[in-house]
Amino acid sequence: DMTPARYDQYVTYNLSDDSNTGTITMERKLLAISSATVVKQENVNNVWSNGIIQGGTYAIEGDVTVNGPLIVDGSIDIILKDRSQLNAIQGIHLESGAHLEIFSQSEKSWNMGKLFANSAEKNGYGIGGGDAGCINIFGGFVKATGVNSPGLGARAIRIIGGDITAKSDYEAAIGSVDYGLGAENRFIGIYGGTVIAKSDYEAAIGGGADIQIYGGKVDA
Repeated sequence: DMTPARYDQYVTYNLSDDSNTGTITMERKLLAISSATVVKQENVNNVWSNGIIQGGTYAIEGDVTVNGPLIVDGSIDIILKDRSQLNAIQGIHLESGAHLEIFSQSEKSWNMGKLFANSAEKNGYGIGGGDAGCINIFGGFVKATGVNSPGLGARAIRIIGGDITAKSDYEAAIGSVDYGLGAENRFIGIYGGTVIAKSDYEAAIGGGADIQIYGGKVDA
C-alpha cells in the first residue's frame, strides 16, 4: 500500500455518551490505514468470500461494486480512501450483535470516499439489521436505502461526521424495527456531519429509539 505517510493514520474517536445528561466523552485513537486490508474490485470476492465480512479493518480503494448482499459478522471498520466508492447493490446486513464503523480518509467533500447501500429485497435494510449491535459513522458520503425497513438500522446508531442520506419507503429512515427489543435498548445520537433522513410513511428518525441530537445539520 503506497498511502503517503501523512495520510497513514486517521484520528477517530471512541464515544461514551450519557443520554440523560447530554454528556459526551471522546477518547482519541489512531486508525492506521496502512495496516488495513485493502479492498479493490479485483480482490473483493477473495477478501469478502461469499459476501461475508469477518471482523477486521478494511480500506476501500477505487471503485468497488458488490452485486450480492454483504453480511457483517463481528466487529469491522471500513475506511473509505480518497475518491473511493463502495457500491453494495444488495445492501450491508449486520448479523445479531455485529458492529460497523465507517471512516473517511479525507474530510474534504471533493476528495471524500463514498458508500452506497441499497436493499434489493423486501424487508431489507440498506445498512444494518433488526438486532444489529451498532453503526458508527465518522465520515464519508454514505447513502443507505431500505425496503420496508430502515435505511440505517441497529440498536445503537451514532453519526459523528460525514454526509449521510438514509431513506425508507415504509419504516423510519434511521432507526430499527422493534423485534421485542424495546426503546430502552435502542439509541440514535447525531453529533456532527450533514444528515438527510426521509421516510415515505413513518417518522424519518426514530422507530421508537431514544434520539439525541448534539450537533450537525439535520434534514428530516
